[in-house]
Amino acid sequence: MKIEFDPEIDALYVQLAEGDIEKTEEIKKGMMLDYDK
Repeated sequence: MKIEFDPEIDALYVQLAEGDIEKTEEIKKGMMLDYDK
């Protein structure tokens, strides 16, 4: 697991596993989820 915060754009990144992104979905305003294969 990898967690990063970017204060310049007020963004939190949480990576649970390595993989190529296949799809991105906005689940809530300002909250995106990336899905791998």
